[in-house]
Amino acid sequence: MKTIKFTALIVLLLHLTSCQYSSNIPIIDFDKKVNILGISQDLTNQSRDINLCKIIDVEWDLAWIIPPYASADQIKKVEAENFSTIEDEIVMAALEEHNVQLIIINENKVVAHGTLGRRPLDLAGILESDGTLISFSKENCNHFIALPNDSDSLSLKVSIHQLK
Repeated sequence: MKTIKFTALIVLLLHLTSCQYSSNIPIIDFDKKVNILGISQDLTNQSRDINLCKIIDVEWDLAWIIPPYASADQIKKVEAENFSTIEDEIVMAALEEHNVQLIIINENKVVAHGTLGRRPLDLAGILESDGTLISFSKENCNHFIALPNDSDSLSLKVSIHQLK
């Protein structure tokens, strides 16, 4: 049984590694961007606005938030001409509970993607009320608010003001 699990893990890692290099879509280190903003140094009990435009440094017009355990059917809702080149990688990475993925789109093409750890900024709970994924545009970047996270003192729970 251990051999099967180990083999499956190796195959998964090889698949993810090969996917990373199979497309020309850049991978952004969103954790580094969040750290530069200084969010991890200020985990106070006060709510504050978060402008997600500050962590996206490519030309874009739409971003999708893919939370942990998003299903393949949910992820298929992301519409972009070249999304199929990274779709398998996104589906596999959605199995990781400690990261949220951001897919950055410009003019209906994926221009970048990356993961964002749930510490210090936890975007995992951001879904529509019916469970569908959230996307946001540049005009909605500043509609996010960080609140104290009752279940994890090392992170801030992010929610959304009403999107336009």
